[in-house]
Amino acid sequence: MKKALPLALALAVIPVGIDAQVEPPISIVKQEIDLLPFSNDRPYRVARLKLTIRNNTSQFISAWRANVYFTDPFGDDMFQIQLTSGKADISPNDISEARFSFEDNQFIDGEAYDDLAQFNESAIGIRFEDIRVVN
Repeated sequence: MKKALPLALALAVIPVGIDAQVEPPISIVKQEIDLLPFSNDRPYRVARLKLTIRNNTSQFISAWRANVYFTDPFGDDMFQIQLTSGKADISPNDISEARFSFEDNQFIDGEAYDDLAQFNESAIGIRFEDIRVVN
């Protein structure tokens, strides 16, 4: 019995798992949503999304793609879409802007425009999943 005790003590100090927090390659620093009304040049409404993206890596990022989830003020998913920025050009540990447009089809309810238009931009959450980058 005395021989088993040192082995048990030795096993007790060996770390079984280390919870390392791995930062995603890109993250959102700022978001802006502008709702553009009808105009003579554009017979439909548009929601323009501008994301300020941070490169969290030590390598240049030339393009990125991610599944993007938009959430309402209660944290519930409103919609999900895959966004691609093919000309990101983000230096290591730097930021860049990406712009996307969502047109409104007035005859179809529940589109991305409709979800973005019903809340203040600061109340809409955005999270990235399945991020892929090109160096």
